[in-house]
Amino acid sequence: IDYLMRLSEKKKMPVLMVHRIQTDVLLNGKKLSVSTPGDFINLIANAKYVVSNSFHGTVFSVIFNKQFQTFASGSRVNDFLNGLSLKERLITKEHIGNIDEKINWEDVHAIIENEKKKSMDFLKKSLEE
Repeated sequence: IDYLMRLSEKKKMPVLMVHRIQTDVLLNGKKLSVSTPGDFINLIANAKYVVSNSFHGTVFSVIFNKQFQTFASGSRVNDFLNGLSLKERLITKEHIGNIDEKINWEDVHAIIENEKKKSMDFLKKSLEE
């Protein structure tokens, strides 16, 4: 929370916190409903920055090419970021990083395409056997 407040102040931008149990959130005194997966995805798609502690928040940040950071929240997030050479986006006690550091989305998407190809090749080979 402290990090988000400092970032909000530095960027002169509001913080919108979404909790998986709560369906209503406040943004500048206005109540927003985040009751569907589409609402959640839409918030990320339209965000300038994303700071998440969830796997899905991290994945959608990558899908929508957002400047993002993710708090360490388990091996699934760590493995995902490591696999995309985005380990520096992970916030830990020892590493905060810089949310403004540009991400080379061309390289990230090349890795994703390569992984998709490997998966499709594996599936095709498995179906042939």
